[in-house]
Amino acid sequence: MQRTAVLESVVAVVQLKKDKVELENQLEQEQEALVNRLWKRMDKLEAEKRFLLLLLFINLPYFVELFGVGKMLNLFLHGNWICC
Repeated sequence: MQRTAVLESVVAVVQLKKDKVELENQLEQEQEALVNRLWKRMDKLEAEKRFLLLLLFINLPYFVELFGVGKMLNLFLHGNWICC
């Protein structure tokens, strides 16, 4: 009876180790997929940012005339319309 219990324990430990490895692999794949999605989103946002900056620079004379040099400088230097 004791040998059977020991054998069952060994089998259970081996199965737990296999399960652990499978779960670790699954987690790694999920993390990799998440990181890949985040990188794609970052690339998209960077492309949008470049496009908006290009539009801004193309239309810069119009914006300077519309808002004034001071507000445009504050926007570029501080990221807002109002100086610190």
